[in-house]
Amino acid sequence: MTQTEAASETNEGHEGGGVQEGRASVGAGRWRRKAGAARRAQEGDGAMADYSCYLTIANQTGHALDIGLDPPQWGSWVDPPQQPVPPGGSVAFRLKDGWGAAGSEGSFTAQPEATPARLRASFQDGYVQSNYCNVSGQNMSATMAWSFTGASGSPDNPQHGSVPGGGHPVYLVFTFTDSASPPPAKPPKAGASAASGGRARTA
Repeated sequence: MTQTEAASETNEGHEGGGVQEGRASVGAGRWRRKAGAARRAQEGDGAMADYSCYLTIANQTGHALDIGLDPPQWGSWVDPPQQPVPPGGSVAFRLKDGWGAAGSEGSFTAQPEATPARLRASFQDGYVQSNYCNVSGQNMSATMAWSFTGASGSPDNPQHGSVPGGGHPVYLVFTFTDSASPPPAKPPKAGASAASGGRARTA
């Protein structure tokens, strides 16, 4: 079975998914220590480099966030998140690569409780294929905004909205926030009559 090969998807213009400077550092120190320990253990066993995906999810919304982990295409989940992630909380976990020339590839879904919003992220640290991270959302604009950063080799100097195609392991930080306030209504057209409640009809 071959791994899915896909280019990094930046998803520019997603619903309110702007990244604030410095947010990508969430969990960086923790993952640096874990990745170093994992790499030393593998090297001590004569194994290959670490092709895992290290993930951090920061919930900055006012809703508890349910995280669903799909069965990995390659690798296995380590330290799976406790559900739900509370408002203001964060969780860090890992998709560990298996033995041999396989890398790691998997996906998860995130959904704030009692809302229709739903996000799906798929990602890979490829042994032969390029690294990638693809993100898509449903019913996001009314409830939740999102952003992510990606890095490889080290959690330092992450990219906003993409992950480097090469380098190992992969580090991904996903941040969820409440959607911004809706834009102001359009001004009424000339000659439009007032609607009930004193509001003017808008286009």
